[in-house]
Amino acid sequence: MRDALVEAAFALFAKQGFEATTVVQIAARAGVGRRTFFRYFAGKEAVLFPDRERRLGAFRRLESATRGEDPVQAVRQGMLELARDYQQQRQRVVRQQRIIAKSAATLAYDFERDLEWEAAVARLLGDRPGEPKALRWQARLAAGALLGVSRVVLREWYGSDAEEDLTAKGTEAMDLVFEGFARSLRQLSRRASRRKVA
Repeated sequence: MRDALVEAAFALFAKQGFEATTVVQIAARAGVGRRTFFRYFAGKEAVLFPDRERRLGAFRRLESATRGEDPVQAVRQGMLELARDYQQQRQRVVRQQRIIAKSAATLAYDFERDLEWEAAVARLLGDRPGEPKALRWQARLAAGALLGVSRVVLREWYGSDAEEDLTAKGTEAMDLVFEGFARSLRQLSRRASRRKVA
């Protein structure tokens, strides 16, 4: 049912636009009532981004799963898993992006969700309460840079109709961002760990 609602929503968004489409129309096209729609999604924005919470939740869980490990490698692992997930669902992701690009409201919503990703990356890199101010600042800088290059990588990938190797492009982007940041982040993270042990 969840997939049927997503398919109905994407078809309507592509045909008549995001703003012109109602929840009632989406539910009717999927053959269910409005109440059933709201069992699965909080609203139109949520059905347009059906995988966002799952993806972000998996990334956030890396913080506990990789505690004590190199935070840069943890971020790499999470971003490469995300790239593989995008590639596995390339048709849905490309359709989604075409819908997003046609509406100022969806572009704004997409940008707000990117800020959630940026905060999750920064946290994994060390932007957490109790960490040294320098580490938190550099973690935020690295996260902002990484999200910026990720947007460029994704634009290129969407432009190729998702035919290019997103994992390879993502790896290249992370190498570029982390080459300068990695050493400093690791040193600051090690110093913070030593202080906690002491």
